[in-house]
Amino acid sequence: MTNSSPPEPPNPIPERRRRPATGVTFDELIAIIVAFSTIGTILLWAIGGRNNKLASNLGLNGDGTPSTLRDRSLLTSDRANDTSFGFGNILSKDTNADASVREQELEAENRRLTARLREQDAPVVYIPPNTTVNLPPKVERQSISLDSGAKLVPLAGVATLPGLRNQPGERSPTKAENKVETEPQIGMSEKVKPETQVAPIPTPVQQAPTAAPETKIPQDVAVDYWAYPFIKQIRDKGLVPDIAKNQELEPNALITRASMATLVSQAFDQQPETQAIKKFNDVSNNNELAKDIDKAVRTGFMQGYSNNEFKPLENIPRYQVLVTLATGLGLQPSQDADQILQQFGDLAQMPDWAKQQVAAATEAGLVVNPPDVDKGSLAPERPATRGEVVAMIHQALVKTGKLNPLESEYIVKP
Repeated sequence: MTNSSPPEPPNPIPERRRRPATGVTFDELIAIIVAFSTIGTILLWAIGGRNNKLASNLGLNGDGTPSTLRDRSLLTSDRANDTSFGFGNILSKDTNADASVREQELEAENRRLTARLREQDAPVVYIPPNTTVNLPPKVERQSISLDSGAKLVPLAGVATLPGLRNQPGERSPTKAENKVETEPQIGMSEKVKPETQVAPIPTPVQQAPTAAPETKIPQDVAVDYWAYPFIKQIRDKGLVPDIAKNQELEPNALITRASMATLVSQAFDQQPETQAIKKFNDVSNNNELAKDIDKAVRTGFMQGYSNNEFKPLENIPRYQVLVTLATGLGLQPSQDADQILQQFGDLAQMPDWAKQQVAAATEAGLVVNPPDVDKGSLAPERPATRGEVVAMIHQALVKTGKLNPLESEYIVKP
């Protein structure tokens, strides 16, 4: 009997499995996949999980149902999710498809709005978006939201809505009847009660300033001319249009009876007409001076001759100028005429019938002598110049209170 050696005890430490050639066992590969899947799930939840954005990124609504938009991409773009990155940029379709869908939706909404407007009785005013409507404080404002962004303002009996203020670059509001043009982009809208009517605000009109009357002295009247102060004051007041408008006065030219009639009829146009109309054989109605002559006669300043002649082209002497002014103003001497006129050494040259009027004119301060007439002389028969007549008319206007008196060495003191 042979003694066999006892069997060797089993090795308590099992022999390690031989590592495959890839360096990773199957169990390790499974663990890596599980780890990365867990990390990816956590990243997805952290990036798009806020405010139900994870659902929208996965093409689902907030309740987990799929999106109903046909042409929407499975995942929305980063811009829609308000994130700096996302899966939408990878899986979204061309942006032109979204624009086309938006245009189709707007057209459908426009058709629905047009159908609604046709059912309304009151006229409708279309107001573009982003337009400010100024309404009175009492008007109640009610805001409604329209998908198309148009503003519909039904007005009872009002075709236009005043008080609209457009922002720079916006179109003016247009009137719409039975159809409305809509614009893209949704904006704020306001609706006015149909019974409310907005009254237009009148725009104040500024009146142009009235031009000041021309007061230039005639070009032929120098500043050192002896009658310059008399002419200037009449010109400044505009009392005699014939002097105020003409560029030349011809102060040294002899004056005619017709020109005398023009000056007195303009200077004393407020005098009452106390005399009857008189026709003169030598004054035609077609004559441009006929109205001035008629005015001078009817106010009592001038008279004609006995043979129904006025002699408009005849020169008028100095004493007749004084008679004309004294008669028209109704002046009377306060004492004997000869006593008043005794200061003039050439009194004998004047007819007796004119002494009363000449004395009254002298007493009223109407006598003005030019530099070539002595102070002790009247030169009654001397033909008067236009400058002398204007100076005497000035003194007559001072007598009536229309002008202020002047201090001049050429005025004869009574």
